[in-house]
Amino acid sequence: MFTSNEEDTKKLIMELSQRNANIEFLTSTLQTLQDSVRNAHLQWEKRIETVERASSALQTSLNSLQQTLYANKQEAHAETRTVHEALKKTSDHFSAVFNQLQINSQQSRCSMEQLAGQLHQLRTEYSALQASYQNLMAWLRPHQHGQHQCHHTALGHQ
Repeated sequence: MFTSNEEDTKKLIMELSQRNANIEFLTSTLQTLQDSVRNAHLQWEKRIETVERASSALQTSLNSLQQTLYANKQEAHAETRTVHEALKKTSDHFSAVFNQLQINSQQSRCSMEQLAGQLHQLRTEYSALQASYQNLMAWLRPHQHGQHQCHHTALGHQ
């Protein structure tokens, strides 16, 4: 049989062997965990890089959209001013034309009233001339056979 010293040594060797196996298992497990952590870390770094690139691209797009929006807004303001100025000019022109038409209408009314007055005066004068002509013709008819005598009568030689 084995001596107690040998038994203790065998026990000790078995314990050391078991501890060694545990250490190797733990070392292997730790190595696997470290590899997993490293891989996860690399994947996260790649994801972060992807997100950063996407974020940068989005920021660039946003900046471009803001610039386009600002340019469109400026252009819309300019077009609005142009249209407003054109409308103002058209309105002013319309007002001037309308005022001139009112003046022309008033002048035409005055001219028509003057022409109506002149026409009335001409009609009155024409009626007076026509009456004088008729009176003259009426006076001449009975005296046509004795024109000579009428001439003397008109001269006051009766």
